[in-house]
Amino acid sequence: MEDRNILKNTKMKAFLKVFSNLALALASGLMFEYAFVPNKLFIFIFFAFIPLLFAIEKEKPLPAFLYGWLTGFIFFIFHYYWLTTIWGMKFVLILVLYIAVYYGVFTFIVRLLKVNEDLNLKKVFIICTIWIIGEWLRGHILGGYSTGSLAHALFEKPILIQIADLGGFYLVSFFILWINLIIYSILSNTVSIENRKKILVFSLIIFSVLSIYSVIQFRKWNFNKNSNGAQLLIIQPAVDQHKKWDPVYRSEVFSLIEEAFPVYDCKPDLVIFPETVCPTEFRYEHKSQIKMIEYSKRFKGAYILFGSEDFTPDPFMMKDYRLKFNLAFLMKNGVVLGKYDKILPALFAEYNPLRNVIPYLNKYVLGEPIEPGLEFNLLNAGDLKIGTLICLESIYPRLTRDHVKNGANIIINISNEAWFGYYPTSEDIFAASIFRAVEFRRYFIKVSNTGISAAVSPSGKIEFKLPLFHRGNKLYTIYPFETKTPYSRYGEWYFVILIILIFIIRGQPLQGCKSAGNYPFVGMDCIIKKIKKRGNKQ
Repeated sequence: MEDRNILKNTKMKAFLKVFSNLALALASGLMFEYAFVPNKLFIFIFFAFIPLLFAIEKEKPLPAFLYGWLTGFIFFIFHYYWLTTIWGMKFVLILVLYIAVYYGVFTFIVRLLKVNEDLNLKKVFIICTIWIIGEWLRGHILGGYSTGSLAHALFEKPILIQIADLGGFYLVSFFILWINLIIYSILSNTVSIENRKKILVFSLIIFSVLSIYSVIQFRKWNFNKNSNGAQLLIIQPAVDQHKKWDPVYRSEVFSLIEEAFPVYDCKPDLVIFPETVCPTEFRYEHKSQIKMIEYSKRFKGAYILFGSEDFTPDPFMMKDYRLKFNLAFLMKNGVVLGKYDKILPALFAEYNPLRNVIPYLNKYVLGEPIEPGLEFNLLNAGDLKIGTLICLESIYPRLTRDHVKNGANIIINISNEAWFGYYPTSEDIFAASIFRAVEFRRYFIKVSNTGISAAVSPSGKIEFKLPLFHRGNKLYTIYPFETKTPYSRYGEWYFVILIILIFIIRGQPLQGCKSAGNYPFVGMDCIIKKIKKRGNKQ
């Protein structure tokens, strides 16, 4: 009888342990969700990892993977629920099951290396590095899907994201997780008092330096305006998606576009229309050509930037075969001066990265697949050297970096986004996009068909936003900059450094020291001890 009771109690304890860990993983997933759009309770992002860390605290790698995967699944199933209106629940489940794996792999590696046991500064450094490498991979594998990265929760807090010009939004994510680990070290009874003190002291120094840097950079770029200002006129026509491509509504669509024009006289330097504002292929449809030339001449002396689909016959295929492209055109006084081909078609919206591996997924591509462009063509509008991003290209910093390297002094993102309806998707995309302004210290202008259209200064401050399905315009002055930030010059240069440091972080101790210690760099604790000894002798 006694053995049965012991067995029963053991099973009950095991059940309660699993149940409590599941609850903790669930809590982390919900905290992540509430930190982002639409709730925007950004403070949660500094605590969201803590329940998950307690859940995996004493687990083996495989259960740790499952708890991490569950956290990611809970977060992303809420974060991407809007996709069900376009692709259905089956597609969304496949997508979320895949993205949640990154959370699972993170917790798996953390437990495999046992770096969360008796947490110290070395381990804090390693854990944060593992995380941002995962974020980087998520933004590159299979075309990339990087919305929902930790840093994006802070998109309305520009003072907190200034270090993005050093290492991109990945570096912001690095220190968000670092803060989570500081709090975890305080709450966890598995962390020794000595390690806790070292984590707090070293973190206080690091975050003091980062705070000073952030304040200086924010003040510098928030008020930095040179004398070469240019006036932009942003047009948001708010055309419903079901009308946009239907030939029956063609005349009505152009009428809606014209309703968004200003009723007062203005003399902008550049007029910006959204992606595919021309509701057919501009180069081949006579009525569209006439309308866009008419708009160009209406704003006398101004450049106009607009989006349109384009088709190019393929000489190697059948006579009637066409390759489809998504283009931005620059025009002045009815003459086309340049164009930019969209380089990275939207994942599954415009192409299937697994089309040759899993043809089944081809049916989820919305319409005819888009062919990628090959060159980062700048569109020169007087003193403005425009780096153009179309639709979701704005969430990938690598594309903006190539534009900036080619000489872009302003970044303009034209988008459609009418197919999202009133879901918070546009704001979620915008949250991921505004980091381009800070990373490269350029004005970032977003012009969308149904919103959000907005301007972000090089400080990351949102200057204005036109709300969803608002038909109208905005006249705004920008100041082009040629500054080259560390991030624009070197990209994710610090990734290599971080990986190298992980390998040497447990390196040989310095002469006269017994161990490498608990600081994140080899021998740092020995140096501190020697300084203290010299101070005591004096």
